Amino acid sequence: SDNNEEIIQAQLHEAQERIKTLEEQARIGQQREREKDEQIRKSEENVRNEEQMKKDAIQQAKATQEQLKLKDAEIQRLKDDIAQLSSISVPIPVPEQEQTINVNEEDKTSELQNPDENGSYVKFERVIGLKRKAIALQNDKPVVIPLNKEMINGIHSVSVKFEKCNKDGIAYGHVGIAKASHNIPCPCEAWEEPHNTNMLFYNGGDGTIHFRGNTTYGNTQFSDGQLITMELNMDIGTLHFIVDGVQQPVFVRGIKEKVRLYWELYYKDSLFTVVSVNQLNIPTVMKLNNEKAFDW
Repeated sequence: SDNNEEIIQAQLHEAQERIKTLEEQARIGQQREREKDEQIRKSEENVRNEEQMKKDAIQQAKATQEQLKLKDAEIQRLKDDIAQLSSISVPIPVPEQEQTINVNEEDKTSELQNPDENGSYVKFERVIGLKRKAIALQNDKPVVIPLNKEMINGIHSVSVKFEKCNKDGIAYGHVGIAKASHNIPCPCEAWEEPHNTNMLFYNGGDGTIHFRGNTTYGNTQFSDGQLITMELNMDIGTLHFIVDGVQQPVFVRGIKEKVRLYWELYYKDSLFTVVSVNQLNIPTVMKLNNEKAFDW
């Protein structure tokens, strides 16, 4: 009948609408699943990116640490190089005209003074008519032999050579200065009272400077046959030591009184010879980077 057909048509339409609704719901569900999958994919990608960034950061940190180690090693190497260079005595260059050694006058009259009235401890020999060689006559009886010239002003350069003074390759001899007013006995131990407050000496055995109970290291040892020079500048009160032409870093300053140069022998038959006595117009010594002053 017509009523039944209408009912069927209505039910069919209703079923179709329900199918459409279900299909729409299914489509929406699928869309949400796709969006969810996309979010999961992006989250996983973010995690992977973060892990990669962490790996990159760790690698960069390791590379930075390695660079710092290399820089530290380079800095230490440079410090070692600087320390090695600082230990080298390098004279500060001065204009050529100031480096010229200008010997004003050779002293042809000064000679060694005999401190031994009885002739028991030291004997002398003449060199070109002057008493400029001293020879020790006894063992373990230190003999101090001064130059018979008081230094008051000017620049004086006196050079000597020791012979038969070596022990284990080092000369057991002293060079130095004494107050002109001090009486030097024979024998004489310059390091003992009352001499050590009046006599300064440079010890060839260990390169030390001694005076008033104070000791300073820094100069080289010296031995037989080397040319040992003392350059005494009374105009400014300094004394420098030169060994075979090499200026030594430790020098004396503050000399404001008359002094005499002297040399000391220890062993029997040991000797020294005065090679030259000169008065200079200008000093030959220079300022050294590693110089060290010893106060008079």
